[in-house]
Amino acid sequence: LSCAIDVVLLLRCLFPLLYNLVSRQVPGITGVHLSHGGCGFYHAVIQMKKVYEGTQRNAVLAAMAAFPPLKQVIVVDDDVDIYNAEDVEWAMCTRFNPETDIILINKAFGHELNPVTQNGLTAKIGFDATTPHPKPREYNRVQFQSVDMTKYQIVY
Repeated sequence: LSCAIDVVLLLRCLFPLLYNLVSRQVPGITGVHLSHGGCGFYHAVIQMKKVYEGTQRNAVLAAMAAFPPLKQVIVVDDDVDIYNAEDVEWAMCTRFNPETDIILINKAFGHELNPVTQNGLTAKIGFDATTPHPKPREYNRVQFQSVDMTKYQIVY
């Protein structure tokens, strides 16, 4: 039980630690999330307000350098909710271009308990799911007017 509590505390400390380390290196970082799907350890989603083009790639590299167990990093704009997996997936589907937005690092030091790591080495990947800077109009998210359903008669 004590060991499990220590792991939970460690993981809670990683969010602000990783945020501080990455934001000191890269301007515009507004949030960092270690996702549940990545065991809270192997996958980070970084939110940023891009100051200029290229900083999103620096954010991927800074995160991997700051926390070597990371295996995958996705960088999104500040209009994406990094705690909502569907919103991150939306950014990947609408802003990520597989031809130009992948950062692949081969034979990097990884976490020894990850089964794909061989002799301490693994491949790591970063995804740029941000809009170009400055943001073109076509990348603005569609806003829908809220509808009060009580004003309508619904017939079944």
